Amino acid sequence: MNCKICDSAQAALLFTLASGAVRVRRCGECSFTFVDHVVEEHKLESSVHGIEGVPDADPISATKWQRRMQVYQRACGSLRGKRILDVGAGGGGWLALAKAAGAEVHGIEFCGVCRDFARTRFQLELNDQPLESSHWTAQRHSYDLVSFWDVLEHVNSPRRFLQDSLALLAPGGKLMFSTPVRDTWFDRAGVFAYRLSGGRHDFLLRQRYSHAHLQIFHSRQLRELCTSQGMRALYYRKIFELTFPVKRYLRNIYGESLMVNVAAWIANAALTIAPVSNKVLAIFERN
Repeated sequence: MNCKICDSAQAALLFTLASGAVRVRRCGECSFTFVDHVVEEHKLESSVHGIEGVPDADPISATKWQRRMQVYQRACGSLRGKRILDVGAGGGGWLALAKAAGAEVHGIEFCGVCRDFARTRFQLELNDQPLESSHWTAQRHSYDLVSFWDVLEHVNSPRRFLQDSLALLAPGGKLMFSTPVRDTWFDRAGVFAYRLSGGRHDFLLRQRYSHAHLQIFHSRQLRELCTSQGMRALYYRKIFELTFPVKRYLRNIYGESLMVNVAAWIANAALTIAPVSNKVLAIFERN
């Protein structure tokens, strides 16, 4: 597979994870790191198997959206009267807050459980048409803000996704997003454990790369990619944030057990002592 960013054929195998099922490559030209796998993006709902899998069902998510709103307002002002599209809208928590702030809101969400949740909890009707469909391309240059939270790591072509999102923005429009990044102590520990064990201990790296997490950017490269598309950074920060509690991630891999409970306690203690800035939160303005 060629590099998803620069299209170079010089993408050597870097890690083999999950007993060979997940192959991670790094481009020799631009150092982009990605999984050698292509998904059917409209079927990316594997983390949701019921209401408990909808992030907005957790009351803690409301605090996250309030923080996002504060960041946006400090950098860009009020959302009143703005037209917003949220891609991968989940249960609609962000859009509900934006609507309450006076925005006209639209959302894309492939997961039926999430769309039902948004309809029931927030009275929002989310669309299931992909970003590249004619439904959205017919609305180019009409949005003041396009947002996507923890989506960029899931798409087959991050460069094209950014281009399609940018095309929807009116002049002066904003992109606001979050995504995991790999320049953290957690990732360095994962690489160290993998290499020291000859590839046997890949647990930490499997939290980053999978057939759902198709790429993890370095924060510097992500910023460079966005600016190369004609965007200007208004806000760009590394943050610590987990979509779900640590125990949920461990339980998805190993099931419910005493060992999982102990491991979750240890992990939470470690993150309290040494928080990991595992994501970027960013706002870019279209030039």
